[in-house]
Amino acid sequence: MKRKFLKTVAFGLVSTMAATTLLAGCGGSDSKEASGDGKKDEKVTLTFPVWDSAQNLYLEDIIKGFEKENPNIKINMVDVAAADYMNKLSTMLNGGNDCDIVYIKDADSTPSFAEKGQLEDLTSYIEKDGLDTSKYISYDDFNLDGKQVALPFKSDYYVLYYNKDIFDAANVEYPSNDMTWDEWEEMCTKLTSGEGNNKVYGGYLHTWQACVENWAIQDGKNTILGPDYSFMKPYYEMALRMQDAGTIMDYSTLKTGNIAYASPFQQGTVATLPMGTWFSTMMITKAEAGETDVNWGIATLPHPEGVEAGNTVGSTTPMAINANSKHKEEAWEFVKICNR
Repeated sequence: MKRKFLKTVAFGLVSTMAATTLLAGCGGSDSKEASGDGKKDEKVTLTFPVWDSAQNLYLEDIIKGFEKENPNIKINMVDVAAADYMNKLSTMLNGGNDCDIVYIKDADSTPSFAEKGQLEDLTSYIEKDGLDTSKYISYDDFNLDGKQVALPFKSDYYVLYYNKDIFDAANVEYPSNDMTWDEWEEMCTKLTSGEGNNKVYGGYLHTWQACVENWAIQDGKNTILGPDYSFMKPYYEMALRMQDAGTIMDYSTLKTGNIAYASPFQQGTVATLPMGTWFSTMMITKAEAGETDVNWGIATLPHPEGVEAGNTVGSTTPMAINANSKHKEEAWEFVKICNR
């Protein structure tokens, strides 16, 4: 998806300082508890797999608010490392009712889950509660074969993070909001310095395919769905040139070392990082915890030559209900409150 935003960008960032204790478990469960009038109220536990929850503390706030409004429902958040998350989620869904709420990190996996019959059709729930779907970004993207298999939980777009101190030390001007990818590549050369453990890289391209392919669709003329992918060639060539020049870390080092994009930037060894807006909250959380002192800023994402400045790419993270959950109604209440 391509989005346009103004040169002056304002971000609404939410962070919390409270440490959280995460509960782990598999499968929804329930129990019966006698109430004062002799009736029995069902106590339901919903399993909610997430990734890197310590970096996304807003989830804990949502859960606390939901449990306060719904005292009979407990949310069991299962925390999984981001690199392992999609495999873990697939395993849980293949196990049947091993999870209730389906939080899909890679949105393009949604059709695969739906084809396997693992996602509940939310159409009747939406109609019953009269949910206003006009407010959602990419709502129709999750309507597959006439079934609304997920709701868009959050949307992010890519920007350019930069380390001000590295720029100052190299006597290079901070990134502008109108910079091409060619200009970014040249800038990264000027910002690269040092050797070995003391090396500072001018740029960083993460191991996700999106961190090369996304730049190729900024012009709005192409799609990552193919079938012709030749338009991506210039951006893969750029990544290879930068690896050879040593201005970014090479792919094999990142993969074999299982290096996440956050660490090098937070440690002050990377000058510029194209990454999603979600990273802003991660930086604030780390700074408040005293785990990074990087003096950072944000500029708009570099753009292809001939494409108007301010064009970027974004992604939507969907939330769904396991079609095999024993507690679909309760899971819907949570999904609904997350998206209201």
